Amino acid sequence: MEYKTIVLVYIVIICQGNLKVNSSTSGLLEVVQPAIAGRRVNIIFTPTVYNSDKQVTLEYKYAIVLSSWYDGPRLYSKTYVAEEGRFYLTTDQLAAKWNNTALRAKYGDEESLQAILIIIDLTGTCGYVYLRSQLPILTGTTVELGYFAAPAVITHSDIYVREWYKGIPSSRSVLHVDTDSNLIEREEPNYEFVLEIHNFDQGRNGLYNVRCRNGKHTNIVQLSVPVPQTKPAIGPVTTLQDEGMYIIAKRDHTIPVYCNATGTDLTVEVLFNRRTCKTEESGPDMYSAIVCNAYDADHLASVRCSVLNAAVKDPLFSEEYQLYVVGQASAVEINHTEDLREGLPANITCKVTGSRPPPEIAFIVDTITIDQGLTHSHDDLTYQATLRFVKREWNGKNIRCQYNNSYFTGRSQEHPPSHVLIEDIFSRPGKTVYKCTLIDSNPVCNIKWTADGNTFLFKETENKVDGLTRESWIELNASRNMYRATVQCTPQCQYFESKLNAFQQIPIIPNITFNVARNQKITQEFPKVVTCYAESLPLSHIELIYMQNREKKNVSCLKDVKCSITLEELNIRLGGRMNLECFATYTYQHVTEILTTQVTLYRDDGDAQIDTIDQNRTPKEIIYRIIHALLISVAVAVIALVIGFLMCYRQYKRLKQNAARESCPQANANEDIAVEFSNDEITYTQVNKTRARPEDNKMENQLVYIKLDKEALEASIGKNIKKVADKKVEYVDIDFTQKCQEADGEDNVYANQYGGHM
Repeated sequence: MEYKTIVLVYIVIICQGNLKVNSSTSGLLEVVQPAIAGRRVNIIFTPTVYNSDKQVTLEYKYAIVLSSWYDGPRLYSKTYVAEEGRFYLTTDQLAAKWNNTALRAKYGDEESLQAILIIIDLTGTCGYVYLRSQLPILTGTTVELGYFAAPAVITHSDIYVREWYKGIPSSRSVLHVDTDSNLIEREEPNYEFVLEIHNFDQGRNGLYNVRCRNGKHTNIVQLSVPVPQTKPAIGPVTTLQDEGMYIIAKRDHTIPVYCNATGTDLTVEVLFNRRTCKTEESGPDMYSAIVCNAYDADHLASVRCSVLNAAVKDPLFSEEYQLYVVGQASAVEINHTEDLREGLPANITCKVTGSRPPPEIAFIVDTITIDQGLTHSHDDLTYQATLRFVKREWNGKNIRCQYNNSYFTGRSQEHPPSHVLIEDIFSRPGKTVYKCTLIDSNPVCNIKWTADGNTFLFKETENKVDGLTRESWIELNASRNMYRATVQCTPQCQYFESKLNAFQQIPIIPNITFNVARNQKITQEFPKVVTCYAESLPLSHIELIYMQNREKKNVSCLKDVKCSITLEELNIRLGGRMNLECFATYTYQHVTEILTTQVTLYRDDGDAQIDTIDQNRTPKEIIYRIIHALLISVAVAVIALVIGFLMCYRQYKRLKQNAARESCPQANANEDIAVEFSNDEITYTQVNKTRARPEDNKMENQLVYIKLDKEALEASIGKNIKKVADKKVEYVDIDFTQKCQEADGEDNVYANQYGGHM
């Protein structure tokens, strides 16, 4: 039951609040301490970007996580200082209940990060004293102490006093503000009193507070001027092999250096080789370096201490000494390459690598130490001693070498390599440099290179030995037949067998090919899918790019050996052409190469071409296309029938008219122009020239007389008229209204076809 009640209370709190959520924050909000209950609180808001059009308000919420933001508290004053780029805000008087509430500034549509409001309740106390001046306190400066009096001290001045004291509770002395010229007290707004202490020095160091009545004081504030530091000393310093004074440090270990310095609030550091190391106090006036390792690169670097505190502006430095980095040998190797015979010169070598200071080398045969009669040589940190003789009594005994450099000692021990590493130093796929490293073998083993277990041709570019480590570099020209092959390196040791090896897959750059020709015609036998192949190691990112309806389209295949697209997706129409590009992006280590090729696909208009789109239609689409084709065929047939009918009808009309003309004697032929030939005489029709008056012009039963121009008529039909000279011409009357009865009973009236018209 109690659980349900708690849940209900939280639901009410959430629902009642006007929850405001905004993920964007702008600016920083700071509450100036101390914040006293019943007084105004000073707040500083620094916006990220100042905007004069934006207003600043405050919002608050309770400390619980699920509470809402509310408007308030109200501002008593607000000032923006452009030089500092910040707002100085002062709230109205806040009660103690505002303690532990969260505040944020509302700046336009943005909110600042929240700040927690800590309110000090002075009820039942004398008040609160705090340091108004900034640290550090320097000699000769003015120091200010602030005092907020408790409400009772303010309202009951008759029974409360305000006296400044210095000292511990058992030994306090009152500060005479009225008589001491270096002490001034002033009153500030918000019921605050300020004590100014001028020309502050070490004599003013101590504990300060305010007494409000007998036996009742405020909190205590400590004031002190830092003591100037002395010049630091550095150590320990060691004389090394009569070579000088050094600070000794072991390789890869923290420098055992200390700084000796006096003063208060010191910052002590160790400086060497452009590095700064922190210190910690390890004893009275003693500071030791921490987390400060020495390396080979720090050998003979200068080391010194630096000391600084607030009493001075510049740090003080110790004397400088050189850092001598001592180290244990990284390898001790013993080797011989010839048979050993008593009385003949031997060549047994002991090589010590990485020792500092220079080592003393000796050979040990069982328990006998041989350090005389040796030949010594060195190169940088590699030291070698050679034993030139052997004795009969050494036969069958173990021989080793050992070294000592005052700080470290060690001896040789035969063992195979502990690790074999292979890595490729990439130049370009198909031409790659590999590096094989044998680590910690004594004596150092050789390296054998193979590819998938078989010896192959390669070029060894470098082979070197560093201590007990051997490194070999080879350059490999990989070919396509090495696809998915591996390259291995294996130790080859003289005195023991090593089963270690390392291998790595050979990178192969892609070779881009299509499953179609570069200029491919789409036919019935053409594959329905176009594929681009790009076999590589590691796999490439393949992309097919083409243009469709003036829009660039692509198909991507991530980390694959091929990428395909169907003809249906390409949608190449009859008579159309399309360029299909294949891009292979090959990335290996930090190198990226982009390879590309393309093919052209096209379709002819001939019957041999296949419409890939139709073959992939749905049954409904095919039916629609068949119906559409049938409708077009029917329409074409109807149009052809109509045209044929019209042509037949016109032919029929023409034949009918010709038949009618043949049945009429007055209009028998084109040459029938009312000219009669009889006995070589030409007789012309006599034309009646009588004209009808306009009022007598009627269409029915009326003759129309036309005057014929003989010369014009002869000119127009000259080839059909023969002019006969000196012949008698006879004119005959023609009845222009003669009718010819047709077989169908129609009456056709013919006029002189070469005259005018009716």
